[in-house]
Amino acid sequence: MTVDQLIDTPHARLRVPADWTSETVDGADAVLVAPGGDDGFRANIVVTSVPSSGPVERAGEAALAAALDQHPGALVGAFDLWPPALRGRRLLFTYPAGEGGQVDVRKYVWATGTHHVHLSASAAPWQTPALRAQFDSIGAHVEVVSSGRELPESSDADVTTERRPQKLTVNGPVIPRPALDVLASARPNGRLSRGDRASAEGRALVGAGFATERGRLTDLGAWTVAHWARHDATIVSIERSDGGTLTGWRGAQSVLFAASTPAPGGDASSLGAAPVTVFSSTFHRTSAVVLGWLGAGPSALRVDAQAPTLPAGTIARRIADPAEPVPDGAGRHLAFAWQQPWVGVDLRTRSGLTPLIKVGENRWWRRTIEPGGSAAERLTPFPAGQLYDLVTDQVVSALL
Repeated sequence: MTVDQLIDTPHARLRVPADWTSETVDGADAVLVAPGGDDGFRANIVVTSVPSSGPVERAGEAALAAALDQHPGALVGAFDLWPPALRGRRLLFTYPAGEGGQVDVRKYVWATGTHHVHLSASAAPWQTPALRAQFDSIGAHVEVVSSGRELPESSDADVTTERRPQKLTVNGPVIPRPALDVLASARPNGRLSRGDRASAEGRALVGAGFATERGRLTDLGAWTVAHWARHDATIVSIERSDGGTLTGWRGAQSVLFAASTPAPGGDASSLGAAPVTVFSSTFHRTSAVVLGWLGAGPSALRVDAQAPTLPAGTIARRIADPAEPVPDGAGRHLAFAWQQPWVGVDLRTRSGLTPLIKVGENRWWRRTIEPGGSAAERLTPFPAGQLYDLVTDQVVSALL
């Protein structure tokens, strides 16, 4: 990135590309707008400041709370150190805007001793993968004007704002998963066969409004089937070890989803057996749906430092049985995580398979096979910010 424009604000200096233009907005220290646009949205950076003598931990928590208060429906994907030192904080979130639109925000926060400084970098989902590195670089090189005042002692353990993962709530008809296969086999004339109409799955389709009593597809049924017309319609498929599933198919103007909620105590043997809720999303909101269903959200600021290597089969046994003994030689991170709930999450997109382990509320590891036929598996720490970016990238890539 060629950086040749310096922007000075009362409490910070930032470097931005020369082709970004400056605008004046009441209440903002600086507003910079990127060239071009996407469906009327132009990527932008907004710098603001508020008087406060509080430390950066408080600034970050205030920004997190504001993201949820100011943007109804916002999903916070990560809250971490930025750069990976204690100087600042970074907040990643996405929120619905307008009729079917979505805005992704990367917000960077600092404390000067007299003010909290916020830099909000916003883009449409289509723009985010191309602009992410640029936004993070700008955020990493901001020169904050310190007051010279010694900041009060604090730690992120002191903060009180809850950081629970947001739960996705969807509305739509609920049918047995096999009923989708029956619907997909509808005849070219838009009718279910007599045998399918008489089946339990066919009756479920009628009851849910996908077909009439005579087997003709309703508008809902025909609209659903249209999402399967492309040979590469499937853009995402997720299976959880507790039985939860999410599948998304791309249509002409929307994405169709079928989601099942894992039952308490469920396991992989229940995959495909639970009823699914059928609903849709605009292209812009698809990555937010996937993140919400995964339960993405802020986690501990300091990620696990270790990437433990385990004998083949150990991870599968731990997922299946919480009583599986802690492996010999486990470090303190793994020993602690071993006592938390584990769920295996296989994320498949057109980019391939990403096998993940979700530990507790929102700690993630990526599961890989050690090379060279060593019959061992490695658990690599996968911070919430990486999960957020991975899902956004892979969903956008599948929809382009």
